[in-house]
Amino acid sequence: MVRLSNEATVQFFGSAIYGIFSIQRLMTEMVPINAPKENCLYAIWHANLLSVHCLKDNNNGPLNIMISHSRDGKIVTKITEKWGIKVIRASYHRKGNISGSKELVEKLKNGECGAMMVDGPRGPKEVVKDGIIKLAKMSGKPIVPTYMYSPQKTLLKLPGWDRMRVPFTITKIVVLHGEPIYVDENASPEEVEEKRLEVQKSMEQLKEIAPQKFKEVFRFGLWKRKNF
Repeated sequence: MVRLSNEATVQFFGSAIYGIFSIQRLMTEMVPINAPKENCLYAIWHANLLSVHCLKDNNNGPLNIMISHSRDGKIVTKITEKWGIKVIRASYHRKGNISGSKELVEKLKNGECGAMMVDGPRGPKEVVKDGIIKLAKMSGKPIVPTYMYSPQKTLLKLPGWDRMRVPFTITKIVVLHGEPIYVDENASPEEVEEKRLEVQKSMEQLKEIAPQKFKEVFRFGLWKRKNF
C-alpha cells in the first residue's frame, strides 16, 4: 500500500476507495478453488488482500483478519469493516510476538475463521513470516495457503512494496486454496521453522498452477459476482 501521511488522508482515501469498490463490485467476478469446509486460518500475501471476498463466502465460519496498527492498516481497516469482515488490530514486535494473537486464537477455537497477510506488514514481499505458524500452534486449527490470480490487465498493481492487486473494470479472478497445514501444539522452534517453509512452498506452488486453473475455470464459465 502507498504510505499515508495523516488521519485526514486516511479517512479521505478510505471513503474514496470504498466508493470505487461499490461500483467495481458490479464488474468483478471471483471463483474459489479447493475451498476448505471447516474453519481455518487463511494465509494470504499482502498483495492479495482482496481475496478476502471469496474467503468470507466459503461458509466455514465468520471471518476475522489481522491488520497492523500502521497508517496503511487504518485505511485497510476502514474498508474491510464496511465489507462485513471482523478486524483484529495487531502490533508486530521485534521478538516476533504479535499483539491481538490471543483474541484471534479464541475466535478460531470458537469455530470462526482467521486470515493473515503472512508477508506483512512491511515485507519482504512474498516471504512467509512465522506469526501464522504460532497462531496455528496455539489454536490447533490448520493453515490454508491462499492465492489470488488473474492474467487480465484489469487486475492492476498499485505502487508500494507489496504491489497490491486491485480490479479495475471487468475482471475475472480465481482464488486458489492449498491443502490444510497443521502445527502440533508442542512443536519445537525447529519444527515451527519447518512448517513456515512448508507454507512458503505451498504458496509458491499455488502461484505456479494458478494460470492453468484460471484457464479451466474460464473454459467452463464458473464465475460469480462479488460484492465489495
